[in-house]
Amino acid sequence: MITEAQDLIITRLETIEAVKQVDAWQGDIEDLLKKPQNMPALWVIYQGCVFGKRKVIGAKIAPQDMRFMIALFNKNLRGRRQGAEASYPILESVHAKLIGYQVSTYGWLWPVREDLIHIGSAVLAYGMEYKITTDTTGGV
Repeated sequence: MITEAQDLIITRLETIEAVKQVDAWQGDIEDLLKKPQNMPALWVIYQGCVFGKRKVIGAKIAPQDMRFMIALFNKNLRGRRQGAEASYPILESVHAKLIGYQVSTYGWLWPVREDLIHIGSAVLAYGMEYKITTDTTGGV
């Protein structure tokens, strides 16, 4: 379920023409900063899930919010203002592709928050958190 959702998100983001690289990542943002990449790049990071309360007594269905961060890494070579302004159209494209996108039978992506997660002399990064509200069925 997680892998399929992640792959569908990546496939959807690969259609953004301004982006040179889209892939999955698992690890710290600091480690990702050290990784060679073609920028602008989008990284899909599964952040885990939050389980809700049981809706029916005796049921083995757990409502959950699966959370994914979409991290945008972009060059910041000419100056911080230019780097930020070059990133805004990509952020808007991500929103256009993902808000309300139905991820298989699991549910729809919905934005939770967006933050500036890194700014350095050569790279800036934004993190966009999305959730999919779905149900998980437990074993017998």
